Amino acid sequence: MKKYLMVTLIAIFVGGLFAFYMFYGIDKNVTDVIKNDNHITVFQSGVFKDEENAVIEKNKYEQAIIIKDENLYRVYIGVSYDEEVTLAYESYFKKNNYNYYCKKLEVSDNYLTNLKKYEELIKRSFNEDIYININKDLLAKLSEELI
Repeated sequence: MKKYLMVTLIAIFVGGLFAFYMFYGIDKNVTDVIKNDNHITVFQSGVFKDEENAVIEKNKYEQAIIIKDENLYRVYIGVSYDEEVTLAYESYFKKNNYNYYCKKLEVSDNYLTNLKKYEELIKRSFNEDIYININKDLLAKLSEELI
């Protein structure tokens, strides 16, 4: 009987140490997942050293904007935060043979709040006319945000 009791106590002790090791710091990980993230996805169609080339690229897309970043000109054709909207935009861009590169940008809380409101409209009825009009407005606001 003493043997079984001793084996059981050792098993509980070893199991407790193992559990402590595995779950140590779990609260930090959960907090990191819940934390607000001010990074949005922008769809960039090109980066140019020459402004004329950036304008040529911009004119290929109805809703594009040019952002000057130090000595480079970046052409953005879309912006999103929500994963569902990002996938819808990617589908739209592929359907229309748009060349783009997705990248992350950090924005202010104010811009992010407005973006989320617009994305609710997009999710309710995603069609090309709504996308183009809303995206134009979002890109114009992004241009103001980054300047």
